[in-house]
Amino acid sequence: MADKKRQHYVPRFYMREFADSNKKFSVLNLKTGERIEKVSYSSQCYKDYYYGSDGIWEEQLGEMENKWADVIRSILSYKALTTQDITLIKQFILYQRQRTYAEGEYLKQSRKETLVECAKMLYANKGWKFDEEAMRVCEERAAHDTTPAENLERAIGLTEFLEDLETTIITYKTNNELISSDTPVISINPFHKFTIGYGCMGLIMLVPISSHTLVVVYDSKMYTQFRGQQYIEIHDDEEVNNLNILQYISAEKILFASRLDELNRFGEKEKELRNTSRNRKAISTLGPGMQKMMTYGMRLTLYDHEFSFGHLGRQYRRIPFACREAAPRKWEKEWEEKLLIKPQIMSKIIEIDPQMLINIGLSKKDLIRGYRKMASMAQIYWNTPI
Repeated sequence: MADKKRQHYVPRFYMREFADSNKKFSVLNLKTGERIEKVSYSSQCYKDYYYGSDGIWEEQLGEMENKWADVIRSILSYKALTTQDITLIKQFILYQRQRTYAEGEYLKQSRKETLVECAKMLYANKGWKFDEEAMRVCEERAAHDTTPAENLERAIGLTEFLEDLETTIITYKTNNELISSDTPVISINPFHKFTIGYGCMGLIMLVPISSHTLVVVYDSKMYTQFRGQQYIEIHDDEEVNNLNILQYISAEKILFASRLDELNRFGEKEKELRNTSRNRKAISTLGPGMQKMMTYGMRLTLYDHEFSFGHLGRQYRRIPFACREAAPRKWEKEWEEKLLIKPQIMSKIIEIDPQMLINIGLSKKDLIRGYRKMASMAQIYWNTPI
């Protein structure tokens, strides 16, 4: 029963790859700043009855982890990966992102912000004052109604969104080593950094699986440099440093590494980047107080750096950021129509609000041209086979 009580949100088979022969690794406590050597990996990244006291999810995850562990061993042995292997590693990446404590807290934050905005609209329509008591009720409801199991249940229906993504394993032949954290899977989108969605153009998901090995699952229609290659080697210590900064920004409570010195590389600049990502709201609103439209986004890890596996082709770089859209990777009629008509709509909006151009820093001609490029590139993208 003790094993069922201590439920890990980062599995032990994964953390073991960063530990020594005595099952110990080094840890950075992000709350206190303390760095500790020789910590037992099994004592990290768990909560009692995290998935519930019935043990249902804990048992299911245990069965899945056995398969994921086998695939990771195959990767670390440089074995050729089968279609089933690749499916399993994508499944591991998806479930691992969904199951962490950080993702659970983000779900609560999103639920709370949604309840607060809905309550504010209701109160405004009723002519009531939204006070501290109303806020407290929203916070309690969000905390009560969200569970880690809910995030895992969502993962069941999300696996199909990763089917079209390619997988490449990168071995870093470097002096510096990869670190990991209590949120080891990171999602980024170099094409549109503020839009992270499992079905979006430009998505990259990455996870270090050892001190020198990184798994990258990515949109190979947009990032073509490693397309068709299962295994590659890179000799770039600076890229390892930047991957470690991503882990620092993304982590919730701890970082862990095989060597303590890898946890000593983060200063005020990295701390500021971490705070910028963590302090972002989970939802965005548009419209008046009585009738708002809300949009939701995934948890972001914001860091401006071009990684070897995330190099955008010139045709995508030519689209001004203000004109980019993280459209779905699979064609949708509504999206195509939206992109085609947007230049006309924006032209009329500019006539009403010329200040918009000053805020964006583009001329009207360049802005409209940018929207047309976006529509054209999306059509090319959708018509390009995987």
